[in-house]
Amino acid sequence: MAAAKAMCKLAHVKMLKAQLDMANNIPHEEQHYYEVADYAQNLGIPHIGSEQPGDTYYSSPKTIYEFSIANVTQQPTQLNAYVYEEETGVKGGNNVASLLVHDLQKKGWIKEGNSLKSLTIILDNCGGQNKNKYVL
Repeated sequence: MAAAKAMCKLAHVKMLKAQLDMANNIPHEEQHYYEVADYAQNLGIPHIGSEQPGDTYYSSPKTIYEFSIANVTQQPTQLNAYVYEEETGVKGGNNVASLLVHDLQKKGWIKEGNSLKSLTIILDNCGGQNKNKYVL
């Protein structure tokens, strides 16, 4: 319990530092950035495909994954949601890493020949998605 409280306090301090840097227009190279990312609950939609055998096929939905990344450096918080179908990919570490890198490039936080001062990304404790060497 003490470790969880200490981690929560550290996360809060880093978030406030990032927000203060942004408010003070600190240059990109000295800016602290902070994001929170997680998968939402799996979504199910009716599958309408060419191999559909009949009306009862709608009882077995197609799975849709949604990964959200919240930029809490800026106020108000900005949320980017990435949605994809089960046949496109799984909810694994490779997808988490790819979506995080894509999001960081889209925001301009990863720039060729220009490093960041600090980047904090808060993820849940899911071993298959977030606690592996690809994401780290």
